[in-house]
Amino acid sequence: MNMFTITLFINLKVNETVFKEFVMFQNILLLALPALVLSCCPPKQWRGTVYIDSNTKTVDGHEYHTQMSQDTVVDETIRKVYVNQTISLNGGPEYLQQVYQDFSTGLQYVIKGGACFTMNVSSSEPSCIPKNAEVVTESFIGSGKTALKATMYHFTRDNLDVHLTMADDGCIPVMVEGNGITQTGEDMKMAAEYMGIVVAPMNVSIFDIPSICMK
Repeated sequence: MNMFTITLFINLKVNETVFKEFVMFQNILLLALPALVLSCCPPKQWRGTVYIDSNTKTVDGHEYHTQMSQDTVVDETIRKVYVNQTISLNGGPEYLQQVYQDFSTGLQYVIKGGACFTMNVSSSEPSCIPKNAEVVTESFIGSGKTALKATMYHFTRDNLDVHLTMADDGCIPVMVEGNGITQTGEDMKMAAEYMGIVVAPMNVSIFDIPSICMK
């Protein structure tokens, strides 16, 4: 699924338990990046903050409640995404991590706790709303002169039921909700809200992979 980036990489451990929680990261990432109707394609360069609340139950019965705020930078012209995350898992203390995605190489780099972990990119590149998306409603958010015209779309992707609300002016994301059974069997429910979206060219240096990942 591919749209505006919401990346989640939870509870990364080293040694024999490295990537134990990686499946959860992959599924949230895939859920939160739904492919966007051809009449609405998001900007190729943008930045903003995404607030995410998700609940996941794994096939072995473990349940996770994740809350996260994520500063996100996207530049489709160079096929790169950067996110700076603050994450709390099951009400625990917050921790920070950074994710660099490079779709030209197919690799992503996750920096957490002074270590860098390299892996294959676990989501598709941003693109347009799918052809089979259903328009649920065309309305507005807020009231009066400041009301924001928006359209809610509904579609199913990889067994996940997705409702996606986009601002009509510029095809800017407002909210996404998703639920269903992921490709690896997890029961997933999530919601995300987008704030402070700025459409503008980016300083490409923000996508530079830190030296810690080059060792």
